[in-house]
Amino acid sequence: MYTFLYMLMKITKSFKEAINSGQATNVTELELLSKDGTTICVEASTRLIKYGDEIEGAVVVLHDITRRSRAEKALHEQDERLRSIITSMEDFIFILDNDLQFVDYYQSAEHPDPTMYTKPEEYIGKSIKDVFPKQVASDFEKAIRYCIKTQQSQQLDYPWDILGAKLWFSANISPLMDIEGKASGVTVVVRDITLRIKTEKALEESEKKYRKIFENSPQGFILLDTEGHIIDVNKKICDWLGYRPDEMIGKDHMLYPFLTKAGKVTAMKKFFQRLLGKVLPAYDLEFITKSGEKFLGEVLAMQIRDDKGEIIQILAMITDVTNRCKT
Repeated sequence: MYTFLYMLMKITKSFKEAINSGQATNVTELELLSKDGTTICVEASTRLIKYGDEIEGAVVVLHDITRRSRAEKALHEQDERLRSIITSMEDFIFILDNDLQFVDYYQSAEHPDPTMYTKPEEYIGKSIKDVFPKQVASDFEKAIRYCIKTQQSQQLDYPWDILGAKLWFSANISPLMDIEGKASGVTVVVRDITLRIKTEKALEESEKKYRKIFENSPQGFILLDTEGHIIDVNKKICDWLGYRPDEMIGKDHMLYPFLTKAGKVTAMKKFFQRLLGKVLPAYDLEFITKSGEKFLGEVLAMQIRDDKGEIIQILAMITDVTNRCKT
């Protein structure tokens, strides 16, 4: 912030330069402190006073630009904040016009663009049809056209075979509005989701293997939540008891149709002991089939925990030991 003396020195210097050169000086911006302590921004310029070809003098013109200066400063600060946010993101952002051409891009300095494996400046001005594979470009075009037409954001996940490896990306496409409220293009935020897709597929394969073992095991399986409700059963236990899965799933301890009253009490007691983290040995439990027949099952249950070590389910494995008691 300039003092009055400093401002006077700058204006005097500008004044002398104008007289000596015979030309008006460039505009100079100054920030002044008023008597009441507020800051004032002014634009100072020197104009020559001529009489014919003779320079009679000069005049310094001051123009108050405080509002404009504050607006520009606020806009600059906002732009810096936005750029700081963008550069801290791992996502790659690019802008397309209505002709599907790249007009701008933003990327993190720490996380260079992983989505196209080429320098972004090399595809500025090009169409998505020149950059993306044919099918990906076609999918992008449909999503972008719909986004511009409806002014609603669209989500597009797409694969890309690069150097023999299949990678996956997720693009969030949002309309870019002009001052008249019309879509002048789209902003696209792209994120590499290859790891997520691989994890999901691995989990899916694991689930298939689990389900195959679960369904084809010679033992009966009953899966319970932490409130004692049955959330899953396998084919073997249904065959033994004569109940359909929908006749068992959702039932809690006191409504189990396949246990005697004493059996329900025992099962509930063991269940709550396991919820407390206790590891219990296998125990025998008498079951009743839907037709009224009884068989003895050996129950071995285990806690299933989440990543934090919290118990989320109880899996009961049941082995038919009826013949063991008869011998």
